[in-house]
Amino acid sequence: MRETDRGNKYIFLQDTWTLNADWELTAGVRYDHYSDFGTTINPRLAIVWQIRPNLTSKLLYGSAFQAPSFSNLYAESPIIKSNPNLQPENIQTWELAFDYRATEYLNLVLNLFTYKIDDVIRSQIESQPDVVISNFTVHNADSQVGRGLEIEARWKLTKKISILGNYALQKSTDKKYDHDAGKAPQHQIYLRTDWMPIPNWYLNT
Repeated sequence: MRETDRGNKYIFLQDTWTLNADWELTAGVRYDHYSDFGTTINPRLAIVWQIRPNLTSKLLYGSAFQAPSFSNLYAESPIIKSNPNLQPENIQTWELAFDYRATEYLNLVLNLFTYKIDDVIRSQIESQPDVVISNFTVHNADSQVGRGLEIEARWKLTKKISILGNYALQKSTDKKYDHDAGKAPQHQIYLRTDWMPIPNWYLNT
């Protein structure tokens, strides 16, 4: 790969408005300019509703990007051909969250989410007649979509002992091939105990 460099200039603006005693709106936007592939603009938005003193809901929207790596843009080898015209991957996400303090000792959280990724960077094989080793060309492929949920509970057994557990479900689909996109678990379970044997010290299992 030849010697090269990349310049990045960016600005981020965000503000929060208290609409009334129960509603809050946060909005932001980030502008990035890269010297090698150009400009990307990504907004973020969050609306928080205090439904009851012990129940909060949030609706969030955001977009983000992943810049192509130097190897994607400039690396050359007999097998992999880079692509200097690559564009960044872009993701748009929506999330609906509920935070419920059922009792003084029990807190429950539910998150529902969906996302779409466009211009996924992928290596595609290019077979050639009478060539034993085929070439892979890096390019922006089709999109990927996903949705899922997360459930979490924290139970405070005593002043010094608590239990945290969560479950996550995710389904991600590669739109080009209409099959599971992989690279992430469909089901994930997590369980942890927190014990404070002496002040300022925690033992986790």
